[in-house]
Amino acid sequence: MFSVPTEPRNFNLSVASSKSIRASWFRPLKFNGVFKHYVVMYGTASSKLDKRLETKDTVYVIRDLEEFTEYFVQVYAETSVSGTPSNIE
Repeated sequence: MFSVPTEPRNFNLSVASSKSIRASWFRPLKFNGVFKHYVVMYGTASSKLDKRLETKDTVYVIRDLEEFTEYFVQVYAETSVSGTPSNIE
């Protein structure tokens, strides 16, 4: 049985445009299993990250966001189990 992946390292957000955010991170120190993908969660409240995206890359541009709106983003790795999430930025 596998344990959870450790959290992605150096999670960072930057503004890509007025309607997009660039999220980037370094891979976890330990996947503790066979890596499937990263999950990027985001939303307009830190307590409600209700949008989910999947990627195999360590950079993702979240597009088609509403202008003048604050967003919160979190990322974690998935193997056969969900990993430890990053901080919410």
